[in-house]
Amino acid sequence: LGAGAFRIGEDGSIQRLATPDGLINDHVLSIAASGSTVLFATLGGAASLDLDDPSSGIRDLKLPGNGFLYDVLALPDGTIYFASDGDGIIRRSPNGEVDLVRGPEEAGTFYALIHDPRGGVWTVGPNAGLCRIDGDRLRPVGPQEPLLRGTATGLAAYGEHVLVFGDDGLVAYDPSKDAFTGLDRALGTTGAKGQLNTFCTDGTGALWAATDRGMYKLRPRASLLDGQVTAAIIAWRWGDALLPLEDGHRLEHDQNFLGFHFIGAPCSAPDLLRFEYQLLGYDEQPILTREREVVYSRLPPGDHVFRVRAFLGQDPLPGSFATLNFTIALPWWRTAPAVASVSLVLLLALFLVVRGRERRARFRERIAQEQDRLRLEVLRSQMDPHFLFNSFNTLIELIEEDPPRAVEHVEDLSAFFRNVLQMRDKDVITVEEELRLLKPYFVLEQRRFEDRIALQVDLPEEFRKDRIPPLTLQMLVENALKHNAATKDRPLEVTIHADPSGITVSNPLRPRSTAMSSTSYGLESIRQRYKALTNVPVRIVRDQDIFRVQLPRLAGTDEDLDR
Repeated sequence: LGAGAFRIGEDGSIQRLATPDGLINDHVLSIAASGSTVLFATLGGAASLDLDDPSSGIRDLKLPGNGFLYDVLALPDGTIYFASDGDGIIRRSPNGEVDLVRGPEEAGTFYALIHDPRGGVWTVGPNAGLCRIDGDRLRPVGPQEPLLRGTATGLAAYGEHVLVFGDDGLVAYDPSKDAFTGLDRALGTTGAKGQLNTFCTDGTGALWAATDRGMYKLRPRASLLDGQVTAAIIAWRWGDALLPLEDGHRLEHDQNFLGFHFIGAPCSAPDLLRFEYQLLGYDEQPILTREREVVYSRLPPGDHVFRVRAFLGQDPLPGSFATLNFTIALPWWRTAPAVASVSLVLLLALFLVVRGRERRARFRERIAQEQDRLRLEVLRSQMDPHFLFNSFNTLIELIEEDPPRAVEHVEDLSAFFRNVLQMRDKDVITVEEELRLLKPYFVLEQRRFEDRIALQVDLPEEFRKDRIPPLTLQMLVENALKHNAATKDRPLEVTIHADPSGITVSNPLRPRSTAMSSTSYGLESIRQRYKALTNVPVRIVRDQDIFRVQLPRLAGTDEDLDR
């Protein structure tokens, strides 16, 4: 601005072009080339210089309007477009004719122009948003798009996408799908504002953007530009029983109360993550949800396919589904041999029908009880109810013996559940956050066991920055306290330490004299959640004296995991 234009020779020489040299205005905002002709967009109009005949000097192109031009774009066929302040898009045909590109009346200002590899011409303005130029017509493609609420000043063609940068950050547009995807969270540009006509790609395929925070060099992956998120089914169960995560599983007719758990990864914007699911063979209507669990009751016999896919924003994009195929068998009384038997032995059939009704009534009652209980099961860790019972017993004793400590106990119990509820919807948290969640839980247990239990944590700082599924360590410590004896003479010490492969949780193997009931859901849940995040399995080792669970490392930053 104010300095004119500069021509840099191959030998490094610099020639300045300004108004004394015939330049129409020294405020030059954009330069483009059309063959041997150099085009200038200035705040005083458009000018050109023929490098094959420099003696002819700089020529005023005499465009209509106030002369305030922000950008100039020259196409291979000789057509030239100018983006103006207040006069819309001005087109100059190869024969020299000048006209205005028709578009919305209120869209008078445009800041940038680009030409994509497929031949499309694009512009962006504060009122019309992103627009495509088709000859003499201007076609807005996202005037109401929430991601473009602010002023956009920069455009770049990146592969098959058009990238827009402005006050609201960085946005990708896919013309083939007519879909917008926000990239700020995934690429670390949140809060940065793009500057006027300072957004481009280089010969290596890197994307460069000048912002109010400085220069960014970016290489967004295709999956990020498309807003694609991969869904994975991590568990399914009948009541409390965890079922094998494999296709073709066959269930009995009364195993028709099923719950499915799923996640979406990688995810650049977790708060925008949604799922589309349906159960083929039962309910053909797709359902959209933000939850990561769905429960079906009283499913009919037959072949079923549960499928789910993840996406960002309001509407699902075309993408692959994660699927699980299973079969619910017919009840025996509906099979051909049973029908034949009933027709031959009426008395026996009557007895069986009465017995079947009683069995179904008991089953419906059990299903209703299971459904009520499962609605209260909000904690991912599948927490043992004995923990609450024992915590309240401890509280009663403290109220009678030491009221101040009773208050501390209630505060620790509240802090523990508050932390659990805050972490329940996250797929991974840092090990440091997990240890902070574990601390109030162990304090509560220590008030009950006193010096009969101990917790030893030996994790270097680098391991504390790793990622871990929420409540993993709490679940392993809880299992150790639940299934092993602890006395004053032989305290039970649970150790959490680092090893080359990850984090190991170990405890002495001292089975209680009275065995506690166990569904093994906790260990299986940990296995399945790690399986969705890494190819390295969770190792469970039982030897004569020690029980160990070895958790693989999930290192990296939030951005790495999102991608």
